[in-house]
Amino acid sequence: MTYVKALVVGIATALLFAIAWGSAAIQLPIWWQMWRHPESGLASSYVGSGSILLAALIGFAIGFVWIMRRALRRRPQ
Repeated sequence: MTYVKALVVGIATALLFAIAWGSAAIQLPIWWQMWRHPESGLASSYVGSGSILLAALIGFAIGFVWIMRRALRRRPQ
C-alpha cells in the first residue's frame, strides 16, 4: 500500500511541478519583456516539452521519495 500511495503522490507532485514550470516559463518572459520595453508591445515565449518533462520527473521523484521516507520513519523498529 505504501508504494501505491507513493506513486499517487509522485504523480500529483509531477503534475503540479509541470503546471507550475510551464506557467512560469510562458508568463515570466512575456512580463519581463513588457516591463523592460512597454512601448514595443511585442513579447513572445516558447516552452519545449523537454523542460516540462524534466520538471515533471523532478516533481515525481520528490513526491515519491518524500512518501517513502515518511513510511520508513513510521515503521516499527
